[in-house]
Amino acid sequence: MVCPICEKGKITKKIVDVVRHGIFVGHFKAEICNACDEQIFNSKEAARIESKMKELGLFGSEKATIYKIGGNLAIALKSSVAKALGISSSSKPVIITQAKEKRLIVELS
Repeated sequence: MVCPICEKGKITKKIVDVVRHGIFVGHFKAEICNACDEQIFNSKEAARIESKMKELGLFGSEKATIYKIGGNLAIALKSSVAKALGISSSSKPVIITQAKEKRLIVELS
Protein backbone atom coordinates (compact mmCIF):
# COMPACT_ATOMS: atom_id res chain seq x y z
CA MET A 1 0.00 0.00 0.00
CA VAL A 2 1.31 3.48 -0.92
CA CYS A 3 1.31 6.22 1.74
CA PRO A 4 -1.77 8.47 1.38
CA ILE A 5 0.20 11.44 2.75
CA CYS A 6 3.45 11.57 0.76
CA GLU A 7 2.33 9.16 -2.01
CA LYS A 8 5.91 7.81 -2.18
CA GLY A 9 6.53 5.44 0.69
CA LYS A 10 5.18 2.02 1.47
CA ILE A 11 3.02 1.38 4.52
CA THR A 12 3.93 -1.29 7.06
CA LYS A 13 2.12 -2.28 10.26
CA LYS A 14 3.99 -1.72 13.53
CA ILE A 15 3.43 -1.19 17.23
CA VAL A 16 4.39 2.38 18.16
CA ASP A 17 4.84 4.31 21.39
CA VAL A 18 2.48 7.26 21.77
CA VAL A 19 3.79 10.12 23.93
CA ARG A 20 2.03 13.41 24.79
CA HIS A 21 3.72 16.25 26.67
CA GLY A 22 6.61 13.90 27.30
CA ILE A 23 4.31 11.41 29.06
CA PHE A 24 4.05 7.84 27.79
CA VAL A 25 0.47 7.05 26.77
CA GLY A 26 0.97 3.45 25.58
CA HIS A 27 1.81 1.07 22.76
CA PHE A 28 -0.62 1.15 19.84
CA LYS A 29 -0.99 -0.49 16.42
CA ALA A 30 -0.26 1.86 13.51
CA GLU A 31 0.54 1.84 9.84
CA ILE A 32 3.85 3.61 9.23
CA CYS A 33 5.22 5.12 6.01
CA ASN A 34 8.83 4.18 5.32
CA ALA A 35 9.41 7.49 3.49
CA CYS A 36 7.74 10.23 5.57
CA ASP A 37 7.29 8.33 8.88
CA GLU A 38 3.61 9.27 9.00
CA GLN A 39 1.72 7.23 11.61
CA ILE A 40 -1.81 6.23 10.65
CA PHE A 41 -4.16 4.78 13.26
CA ASN A 42 -7.41 3.02 12.43
CA SER A 43 -10.56 4.22 14.20
CA LYS A 44 -10.36 1.50 16.87
CA GLU A 45 -6.77 2.41 17.83
CA ALA A 46 -7.55 6.14 17.66
CA ALA A 47 -10.42 5.58 20.12
CA ARG A 48 -8.09 3.59 22.41
CA ILE A 49 -5.50 6.41 22.30
CA GLU A 50 -8.15 9.05 23.02
CA SER A 51 -9.51 7.02 25.94
CA LYS A 52 -6.06 6.53 27.47
CA MET A 53 -5.16 10.20 27.00
CA LYS A 54 -8.40 11.24 28.73
CA GLU A 55 -7.62 8.81 31.56
CA LEU A 56 -4.20 10.45 31.95
CA GLY A 57 -5.61 13.98 31.69
CA LEU A 58 -3.73 14.63 28.44
CA PHE A 59 -6.57 14.95 25.93
CA GLY A 60 -7.67 18.17 24.29
CA SER A 61 -6.68 21.73 25.03
CA GLU A 62 -4.90 22.34 28.28
CA LYS A 63 -6.90 24.54 30.59
CA ALA A 64 -5.26 26.82 33.11
CA THR A 65 -6.60 28.62 36.16
CA ILE A 66 -6.10 32.35 36.74
CA TYR A 67 -5.68 33.61 40.30
CA LYS A 68 -5.53 37.14 41.64
CA ILE A 69 -2.45 37.68 43.79
CA GLY A 70 -2.29 41.21 45.15
CA GLY A 71 -2.66 43.53 42.18
CA ASN A 72 -1.46 40.88 39.71
CA LEU A 73 -2.86 37.81 38.01
CA ALA A 74 -1.14 34.41 38.03
CA ILE A 75 -1.75 31.50 35.66
CA ALA A 76 -1.61 27.97 37.09
CA LEU A 77 -0.70 25.08 34.78
CA LYS A 78 -1.55 21.41 35.19
CA SER A 79 1.39 19.62 36.76
CA SER A 80 1.59 17.18 33.82
CA VAL A 81 2.13 20.09 31.41
CA ALA A 82 4.71 21.74 33.67
CA LYS A 83 6.55 18.45 34.12
CA ALA A 84 6.60 17.72 30.39
CA LEU A 85 8.00 21.19 29.66
CA GLY A 86 10.46 21.16 32.55
CA ILE A 87 8.82 24.15 34.23
CA SER A 88 9.31 24.68 37.95
CA SER A 89 8.57 27.50 40.38
CA SER A 90 12.09 28.82 39.70
CA SER A 91 11.57 29.00 35.90
CA LYS A 92 11.80 32.45 34.32
CA PRO A 93 9.65 32.31 31.17
CA VAL A 94 9.28 35.14 28.69
CA ILE A 95 5.65 35.99 27.95
CA ILE A 96 4.76 37.46 24.57
CA THR A 97 1.33 39.05 24.30
CA GLN A 98 -0.74 39.07 21.14
CA ALA A 99 -3.62 41.26 22.26
CA LYS A 100 -5.42 41.30 18.92
CA GLU A 101 -5.64 37.49 18.91
CA LYS A 102 -6.19 37.34 22.72
CA ARG A 103 -3.18 35.04 22.96
CA LEU A 104 -0.21 34.61 25.27
CA ILE A 105 2.92 32.81 24.13
CA VAL A 106 5.19 31.48 26.83
CA GLU A 107 8.81 30.89 25.84
CA LEU A 108 11.17 28.94 28.04
CA SER A 109 14.92 29.35 27.80
